[in-house]
Amino acid sequence: MRKRLAALAAAAAPIAALTIGLAPAHADANQYDVAVFFPGNGNGYYCLDIPGNNAVVGQQLTSWPCSSNDEAERWNQIYTDSYHFELQSVTNTKLCANDWQGGDVSGNDIKLFTCNGDADGTWNMLNDNGSWQLQPRSALNNCLNIWGGLGNGNPARLFQCGDFPNEDMVWGG
Repeated sequence: MRKRLAALAAAAAPIAALTIGLAPAHADANQYDVAVFFPGNGNGYYCLDIPGNNAVVGQQLTSWPCSSNDEAERWNQIYTDSYHFELQSVTNTKLCANDWQGGDVSGNDIKLFTCNGDADGTWNMLNDNGSWQLQPRSALNNCLNIWGGLGNGNPARLFQCGDFPNEDMVWGG
């Protein structure tokens, strides 16, 4: 009996180690209550915003002039693995920014959806000559873009990644 228990414990040790090792490599890099903002072309700062702070499934994300105390433009960056993270609403932490129609299609809406770690709801950051762009894991060529340029209520959608002021973003406190 002792030999069986010893053999079982020896066999279980690598599985336990593997399970413990599944934590995101960047878990300590998570950021909470930050703004995702676009510096623009000298026309002020615009933030990724939840209109009316109405954080419900299907809500279209937009740009809006940044306000330091507006919860509608505050996000948590929660890593799901070494490179990808969810962009979680501070207003409703069960909802995340999501590539609504899915995949790598220019024009896809960026809306709120239940945080679930899938490829449409996890993001990575691309460095564009010192600026950063957000790209869903499900996309290879498209990034989060404020369609129509930075302006009040313009929608967040996917567009070809490039050096555009309405794609170059910054994290802020």
